[in-house]
Amino acid sequence: MSKPLALSQIITRFRQSWQGLPELAKVDGVTTLVQRLWKGRQAEVWTYRFATHLPSRSGRNALLINWFELTITHEKTGELIFHNAWITNHLLSLQTVVALAQVGRTHWKIENETINVLKNHGYQVSVDKRSGITADPNRADEPRYIVDLVARLIAVSVATVKLVESLPDYVE
Repeated sequence: MSKPLALSQIITRFRQSWQGLPELAKVDGVTTLVQRLWKGRQAEVWTYRFATHLPSRSGRNALLINWFELTITHEKTGELIFHNAWITNHLLSLQTVVALAQVGRTHWKIENETINVLKNHGYQVSVDKRSGITADPNRADEPRYIVDLVARLIAVSVATVKLVESLPDYVE
């Protein structure tokens, strides 16, 4: 039997990870919702696809997850504007997939933009020109704060994976 995912999460599915999910989703039970949205001077086609209760991997201890994706294309040219996929344990339906995709897309955008800023500019002290407020992510009293924080996050992630793997099989 498979175990259900216990946390309420929307996780971005990177192309190189969760490779079996698109194939599983193509086989059976994929629901599609297509919307035409007007954006300024052009129309876009927003295509939502989702499938529920997919095993995250092969084997008897696989977590059951829900998979969904959003593809946005330019209506006239067919040019791809945006594409991403997520996994979640939230209920997916025609009524919820749009809102969940919006949350997933916003979450991805915040993380992606933050990571790009940090990658290109690092943790820097800055002063807002309008307000004069100083933003200083460094802590003078704890110079290793960021390094220690990342180490703690990794430790919690590893411990969580070990805990989930040690759980007994889920029985309905």
